[in-house]
Amino acid sequence: GVLWSKNSEFKLEFHKLVHHMITEEEFEEGWRQMLEKYSLKKHPVLTQIYEVRHKWAKPYFRGVFCARMTSTQRSESANHLLKGYVPPGCPMHLFLKQFQKLQFDREAEESFQEKRTSLSAVCLRVNLPIERHASKVYTRAMFEKFGEELYKCGAHVLDEVVPRRVYKSTHVEAEKREKWSKVEFKIEVDEDESFFSCKCGYFEHAGIVCCHALQVCLGDQRTSLIMFHLPCLL
Repeated sequence: GVLWSKNSEFKLEFHKLVHHMITEEEFEEGWRQMLEKYSLKKHPVLTQIYEVRHKWAKPYFRGVFCARMTSTQRSESANHLLKGYVPPGCPMHLFLKQFQKLQFDREAEESFQEKRTSLSAVCLRVNLPIERHASKVYTRAMFEKFGEELYKCGAHVLDEVVPRRVYKSTHVEAEKREKWSKVEFKIEVDEDESFFSCKCGYFEHAGIVCCHALQVCLGDQRTSLIMFHLPCLL
């Protein structure tokens, strides 16, 4: 409590451990260093939550598709919506009527977003064929996430380990990053070259192609393959 309220650096480090860790090794080493830095090895709350880290720490379920949502976000969002339409203690017939109104409004909003995406122009960051294709098949929000990953490609150097099968992506400023931070990522390509699997697990977890896999596509001129699969990620 005292450390959380007075030291903003601890807040930043704790949130980075919770939201930005990629591998189990990163999390374990980052957690250990945090406890040593702030003398929290015997803190009862941190000790308790560490024992059940596999239930909340991102690296332990990065292979589980969550669409970038937190554990309770979907439930909280649904409850918030219902409270705006259904008064407390309302009879069943009123609940059904209001729930139908909620569905109608949600569908109307979804249609509006799709129309907005199709009619309004998007801003291309790098003007590559794959980016132009993504702008046509993704919604505006999804395209912006895709653009972020495409932009991150410039922060990594790609090396071919096994010709057209295994690649290594290394961060260009690896020496400046935290000691526990993972700076190398292994990308594997299956035999028919239709699927790219990255060690970071971002695609499996969030449904968005990571910058490391995009780097392989762009560097190895396989853009057409990933363009074919983009509509499947909507």
